[in-house]
Amino acid sequence: MTQHMGFNNAFIIGPIMSRKISSKLRNSFLVAAVTSVVLSGCVLKNSNEAATQEELPPQWQQSQDNLNRLTTPTSYDYIHELDDETLYAAYESILANSQCPAVEDEQLAARNEQFFEQYQSDFMQGVFSINNIARELNRIQINLLMEDARVRASGDSELLTQAQRDVINTYQTRDDGMTVHPDDINPDLLKEVQTAFPHHPVARIDFGEVDLEDRFRVLELFWEVDEAFEIRLGVDCSQLNSQVGRVLDALESRS
Repeated sequence: MTQHMGFNNAFIIGPIMSRKISSKLRNSFLVAAVTSVVLSGCVLKNSNEAATQEELPPQWQQSQDNLNRLTTPTSYDYIHELDDETLYAAYESILANSQCPAVEDEQLAARNEQFFEQYQSDFMQGVFSINNIARELNRIQINLLMEDARVRASGDSELLTQAQRDVINTYQTRDDGMTVHPDDINPDLLKEVQTAFPHHPVARIDFGEVDLEDRFRVLELFWEVDEAFEIRLGVDCSQLNSQVGRVLDALESRS
């Protein structure tokens, strides 16, 4: 059943629909959330760049400040460069880890330990950061929807087309308001508005050096893994060692 938020809450996350996400992956997601918030307090945008950036109107500046924090280069940005197969194997391995028995072979056990101790936090912090960028994108588009309603009510020209309004009005997310499903991500809509209204403050919103498509590809694969797990109602432990090995090979080949 779809639950609709009040007007003030809609300003933040829009309409809400409960979406299934496995408890294992969701718990990992929440742990990464705490870690990401703690680390974000230690990362600052280059001071010269921040000083020269022209201020935007308050609601848009808030989004830009959030994006500056979320898109500052990090030690885990390398995950955007990995291919789909490697990303899928990494997230499936993370999901399976706590549900599979310990490996008896010492060499395989050492490889598994290397991945989970050295890289797991990178993959989870990375996907949580991307999820927050998706939330900020949706917040910006909902702000556009509200501004469009105001200007149309005052008799001015519309800011959004009817098709764009329809897209934003269909956005859904988890009932905790935290996780954003790939179906609710539409960077093309924002690009259309920025192109149509180059003098509007939203046209100056900057999402950083990494293409949104590259970021959201990671989030989409994260959800693919989780939804596949829900369909199978479990994990295939026989594949864990080979998956971890494949991911480590890909990571080590980058060195």
